[in-house]
Amino acid sequence: MTSRDGYQWTPKTGLVQGVPSIGVISPCSNIKDSNRTWDVIVVGAGYCGLTAARDAAIAGLNVLLIEARDRIGGRSWSSNIDGYPFEMGGTWVHWGQPHVWREISRYQMRNELESSFDFSRGVNHFQLRTGEEEESRIMSHAEEDALLISGLEKLVNVDGEMGRKIMPYAHDTFHNPDARKYDTMSVRDRINEIAATLAPHERATLEAFVLLCSCGTLETTSFLEFLHWWALCGYTYRGCLDLLITHKFKGGQSSFAIKFFQEALGTGRLSYAFNSPIKSVVDEDGKVTLTTRDGRSFGGRRLICTVPLNVLNTISFHPALDEKRIAAMNTGHVNQCV
Repeated sequence: MTSRDGYQWTPKTGLVQGVPSIGVISPCSNIKDSNRTWDVIVVGAGYCGLTAARDAAIAGLNVLLIEARDRIGGRSWSSNIDGYPFEMGGTWVHWGQPHVWREISRYQMRNELESSFDFSRGVNHFQLRTGEEEESRIMSHAEEDALLISGLEKLVNVDGEMGRKIMPYAHDTFHNPDARKYDTMSVRDRINEIAATLAPHERATLEAFVLLCSCGTLETTSFLEFLHWWALCGYTYRGCLDLLITHKFKGGQSSFAIKFFQEALGTGRLSYAFNSPIKSVVDEDGKVTLTTRDGRSFGGRRLICTVPLNVLNTISFHPALDEKRIAAMNTGHVNQCV
């Protein structure tokens, strides 16, 4: 099946909208009676929504899953073009991610991983462009790694022990109370502190790595959260590579997401409707009524909303969401990666 999302180009077809994906659900709906009342309505078929729908259905509840797109997976999905699963969003997984690994184990996919790193073909070098007058510099990956290791160790070495003392337990951020002083510090603040110790190329690669990890800006990236990531990755650059950008599914993210959907569907208690953007949610008199943009209405006793923050403000809620949630959705994500 082909999703409306994405674009593909081939010499034969040129640029066309849509890419094939095993995450596309057909038929797009299995609802037989739209006037019934479901135990729970789940809005959004990304991993959060899929998990909620699956667990509720397994628990014996009748579930309605509503999704605006024609596919599952949200921002983590893969296309299948000429037999190769191109990742279209979130890609990497690791056994150091306990909740993710539990699901991978649940679906017996521990042997379905492969490494992203393959320098046997294509471009096999690192090119550094700083925007300065000098020409871009081409170096080996070993030279790239050396620059990053040096810069990262200067960034995180706030305690003389590469962060191990300030954050000895990655699962307990403030185990050492001294870590709180970094809670109001951005990565830009920290880089300014150590600027005199950084060579130009060292600083450029360090900033690029941080921006790639945070998907924000140096000013909006929390230094405390970067220390947290560093601790979770074993306080090493190699650990960062292993946990963050190495292991992916052989069949793509959609080969994982479809397992959640299939298990929920297998209970016989999952109804679903794709291609169904939401217009409004009304919660009153012990019942939740959801209305789609094309005028369809569905009723449930409870509703779980997993809609991404950046589109949450396109939905009308009654009663209105609290002030903090409204402020957050009006601000949106600081994530600027494309």
